[in-house]
Order: sequence, then C-alpha cells, then structure tokens
Amino acid sequence: MKHGSPDTRLPAALRLFLGLAGLIVAFGSGLLLLPTLIEPLWPWTMSSFGAGFLGAVYTAELILDIAILVINQRALLRLALVLSLGFTGSVSLVTLLHTEMFNPARPTTPLWYVAYGGSVIILIYALIRERASLPTGVGTAPVWRIYLGIQGTLLLVYGLAVLLIPGTATAFWPWKMEIFAAQMYCAIFISGGIGSLVLAGRATALELRLLGLTQLSLGVLVLIGLLIADAASHWVVWSAPGTWLYVAIFGLLATSGGLLLRQSYQIGRQPRPAVAHS
Repeated sequence: MKHGSPDTRLPAALRLFLGLAGLIVAFGSGLLLLPTLIEPLWPWTMSSFGAGFLGAVYTAELILDIAILVINQRALLRLALVLSLGFTGSVSLVTLLHTEMFNPARPTTPLWYVAYGGSVIILIYALIRERASLPTGVGTAPVWRIYLGIQGTLLLVYGLAVLLIPGTATAFWPWKMEIFAAQMYCAIFISGGIGSLVLAGRATALELRLLGLTQLSLGVLVLIGLLIADAASHWVVWSAPGTWLYVAIFGLLATSGGLLLRQSYQIGRQPRPAVAHS
C-alpha cells in the first residue's frame, strides 16, 4: 500500500470536523495572544491568569489540530479521538455542572453549548465506528511503557482530583481561582492521562510524536502564559513552594514531551524487517 493512499489517510469526515474545531480552538488561543480582544467575548468572566492558562491550552490544542491535519495519517486516529473526547467530554461535564457561570448575553455562550455538546456526540460515534480498524502500532519500549503508565496514572488521578476537590487540588497554583475555573482545567489532565495510558502498551511512531508535541507545546505555553499574566499584575509569589511545584509540573511535561518527540523519530528511522520470499 502506498504512503498517503486513501486507506492510510484520516477519514474525510474527521478531517472536516477537525478543521471546523480548529476555528473554535483558534478563537480560544486568542486568550493568550489577544486577551483584551477575546476576553470580553468569552462565555464567562475570568482573571488574567485564567485567560493566560486557558489561552495556552487552546494554543497547544491548535498546534495539535494543525499537526493532525498536516500529517493526515490513520496512524494518528486512535490518539486523536481519545485526546479529543477526553477533553471535550470533561469540558462538557463541567459546563453542565455550572451553567450559571455562562453569560447568556454573549453570543459565544450558545455557540459553546452547541460546539462542545455536538463534538462529544460526533467523537463517540467516530470512536465506535472506527474502533475495529484503529492502528495500534508496536509494543512501546519498556522505559517508555513504565514512564507513560506512571505519567498517565498521575495525570488522570490529578485531573479527577481537580474535578472533585478543586479547591484542595489547585491550592498550590500561583493564583486563586473559582471552583468553576479549577474544574474546567481538569480536562487537560484527564485527556492527557487517558492518552498516556493508551500509548503505554502499544503505539505508532506518529502517536508518540503527536503526544510529545502536545506535551511540549502545552508545558512551554502554560509557563509563557503565567509570565505574561504576571508581567501585568505582579501577583505571583515566585519564592513560594507552590509556584515552583507548578513550574516543575509543566516543565517536566514539556521536557518529557521533547524526549517523546526524539523517541518517535528514532522509531521512525528503524528499518522494517525484511519479508522472506520462498
């Protein structure tokens, strides 16, 4: 089968969905790049630190969407569906729990309900429809199997803690936030945890590359967002242990993402075993 043939590319319907989702994600990335323009349009009110964090998340997600569309290979399908469903499902749940936080006067509020509710339905349908043909790759290298298993477990447990006990789970973060905002952030950790656990057993080189790119971009952009927000307010206590724990978490996420990228390229360069001919 030739590389790039219809059987190896992503389904056209999924590419269309990712393209439309990319428009929403691009709007969200404006919270990091153009906060004064986007914040008044956002469905709920947030602090400058919350805008920086959420903007970093959406910018990383935009990079993820672009990478999936550019690579356009079925080898990415499993991870793309799992990450997207984990994120949109968590956000949709928190949305249902806190409808009172959404400003009905802003036109983006009904669009938010439609976009996230519809995305969950579409992603569940796609996962069920494609489950039998999802590429699973080869066994993950032992060191990465252990690391991804640990990372996935920690991210998932922490994400659930942020959802269930948000005040306690985010008490060390460099800024104070409302319960709603904290719970909304659980989506990043839950989706990352599920994605890591899925790849801990078997993964394609492209899946490892995609997860590595996601972690690297998210870790770097979150720290940039913190610096941008603090430059305007000077609220961050940089000597506080909690601040350094926050920086360490996202710094480790970025570092491991870079190492995953390196590992994925090493796998991609490995020669395929020769086919014996009788």
